[in-house]
Amino acid sequence: MKINKISITIGVLTLAALATDTFAALQLGQILRNPALNGIVDSGQSYVSLDEGEASLVASILIEEAGFASSNTFGIFDYSNPVVKLELFAGGDSPGASITVTFDFDNNQAWIDAANKVSIGSTFGFYLDSSARSEGGLFYSAPALNMGDDEGLRKALLFDTSYILDITGNPDLVVAFEDLISPISDQDYNDMVVSITANNIETNILPVPEPATLLILVLGAVVLRKRRIKS
Repeated sequence: MKINKISITIGVLTLAALATDTFAALQLGQILRNPALNGIVDSGQSYVSLDEGEASLVASILIEEAGFASSNTFGIFDYSNPVVKLELFAGGDSPGASITVTFDFDNNQAWIDAANKVSIGSTFGFYLDSSARSEGGLFYSAPALNMGDDEGLRKALLFDTSYILDITGNPDLVVAFEDLISPISDQDYNDMVVSITANNIETNILPVPEPATLLILVLGAVVLRKRRIKS
């Protein structure tokens, strides 16, 4: 089952005004060099969430146009504990490589190899580690987790592609990373571009805002409700 299009649309409309990174307007067509994908912009989300018991997803490298390609690693991290990571792709992997990740939400576990399970639950983010090079770093899809000159900056763009038919594999989501530290970053977001597809037909991939953003939305709703009561 594809990303809930109503949910992702609401996320785009609500979070656009909160975005501070001007590069978040980069279109997926520019990154993948496919004019058919122009008009698709970053969802503004930092995490995704799977549901419906035990599920799996397939991650595939679409493009990797990076000088650090031989050493970059890509994976997912737990929403509640970003230190917990599961590496999906290593430096030796190239475009076309795919991996299946299985989740057991009852026990908050994820794995590629069942003998090596990690404590990642149904909600998770993505990371790119290019710190093997001096111009690189450890970057998260959640801007609040990025450090140094990249603190608070969006180093990954998450695109809702659930309704798009012009991408190999018809993925639910495309994650595009920048792998250079600021201020030398070129912000082309094509250093590691990965498609994410839910394998389980009963699984939804839902967009999840960062905790701070979620709090802003809740407080905004409370203020609006109070104003209505007063009027």
